[in-house]
Amino acid sequence: MLVFSDGAELEKLWSVISNSMEQLKLYYMLLAAVKLSLFDAVESPKSVSELSCELSCEPLILEGLCNALVEVGFLRKDEDGYVNTSVTSRYLTKRSPFSVCDAIESFSNDISIWAKLSELLKEGPFKLSKGEFFARHVIHRMCVEAMCGELQKTLDVVCSISAFRNVRRMLDIGGGHGIYTVGFALANPEMRGYIFDLPEVAREAKRYIERFELGNRVHVLSGDFFKDDIGKGYDMVFSSYNPGGKNPEVVKKIYNALNDGGMFVSKQSFPVDGRDKSSIDELWWYMWTVDGMKKDRRMYSFKGDVSLEGYVDFLEGLGFKAIRVEDFSNADKLVVARKGGKQ
Repeated sequence: MLVFSDGAELEKLWSVISNSMEQLKLYYMLLAAVKLSLFDAVESPKSVSELSCELSCEPLILEGLCNALVEVGFLRKDEDGYVNTSVTSRYLTKRSPFSVCDAIESFSNDISIWAKLSELLKEGPFKLSKGEFFARHVIHRMCVEAMCGELQKTLDVVCSISAFRNVRRMLDIGGGHGIYTVGFALANPEMRGYIFDLPEVAREAKRYIERFELGNRVHVLSGDFFKDDIGKGYDMVFSSYNPGGKNPEVVKKIYNALNDGGMFVSKQSFPVDGRDKSSIDELWWYMWTVDGMKKDRRMYSFKGDVSLEGYVDFLEGLGFKAIRVEDFSNADKLVVARKGGKQ
């Protein structure tokens, strides 16, 4: 005979399901607000009728969105209408140099792949081109994640090295968003920076540079560093979490591109057993492939990746000296090396 249980197990299960739906609703609220440039419109207080005319929106739904954004803390409401909080003005307006709007929009590209999970389980991972993958799925979120603390830590380490004060020409290889080059340029007013990346990514990097009004000192070079010349005469080459930073042929190019005494600053993830990860993140790693990139089963690792010790030995074999390693996490390291010449 079928009987109803006390409901406790179902309640727990349904709580997980409904909470995930609430988070998805919040994301789509933010996405809609970003696409509408709603946060840019309420830098000063505005009523629903004013916003409805300015944004060409249906008033009732717009009011509902604004009220929901007030409830979760992204807007304030006073007698004059809706207005941004200070945090929202800094990070959710498109005109702010610290805007995370591009990253919010890029999540929708990932969601489109998650929506195909039942198909991928039958057909295999989703295939992406290198340019599409980095420009649409990676660089905007990596920029935000860097600004959450890793950028600042990187700047602290590199700017503490006396040789950095003498850097006049710097290359950020596979620089993506270019936020590290922006940071180095702000820290060293005498430096000119060059961001080298795929054409699709280079277009996005230009937008970041424009936000910080550094177009006269930070420039973008388009190309594939696995195949193309990267130039010469650099006092510093920087690489952050891109496969080229550990690729032997690319690192040889970097060595040859540096002036004597020049610095190679390489922030990389090295294979480590027992790395902290969630099963959901691990699943995401298996769900897509990128042409020309042979992923390893371990997250953020690629076929042929070497250990930290092997990487340092390789750099020394090329002729790099004064190698210094800074721990960023159990797996992530910042490696600083000098090319012969004066130490």
